[in-house]
Amino acid sequence: MPTISVQQSLLRTLMEAQGFVHDIEQVNDELPLLGTDIDACTEEQLDIEIFPDRPDLLSGETLAFAMANFLHGAPARPDMDVQPSGITMKVDSSLRDVRPVILGAVVRGVSLPDDSEGCEAFIKGLMDHQEKLHFALGRRRQRASIGVHDLARLAPPFHVKTVGEKHAFVPLAREESMT
Repeated sequence: MPTISVQQSLLRTLMEAQGFVHDIEQVNDELPLLGTDIDACTEEQLDIEIFPDRPDLLSGETLAFAMANFLHGAPARPDMDVQPSGITMKVDSSLRDVRPVILGAVVRGVSLPDDSEGCEAFIKGLMDHQEKLHFALGRRRQRASIGVHDLARLAPPFHVKTVGEKHAFVPLAREESMT
């Protein structure tokens, strides 16, 4: 089962943003009923194992939404304002046997922290969530994989194709090129 470690300060901030008090004792007592096993619940950090049927709990942010609903009766927020982006993605036939299904999404309106430390923590959290999804749902990227890109640095239309092992790129929040 995937394990996540979440700073209690992050959960406190996220719960307060939803109008709730973050009670560590309540979390320790009641969170297992939500589909987790608690490895550790200290004043500083929460370490939990997530059951395979709860991929919605794989990050501190998504966990906080579930906690607000489960622990405080806040309404669930399943509805999203999904609209066509107008951006196209061309998929090369070389992917037919490698990735038979390709999907894309454009997410707008994400506010990043102003300070570099906060921005780095946000991106680390996003990448950690992505890795947990690769493990839990994507079967270690054999069934599914996720790429996150800064749309401000890219220009559509996008072309998805296979490339050689020596192909290099600069990952999100990095300066150096990787293969």
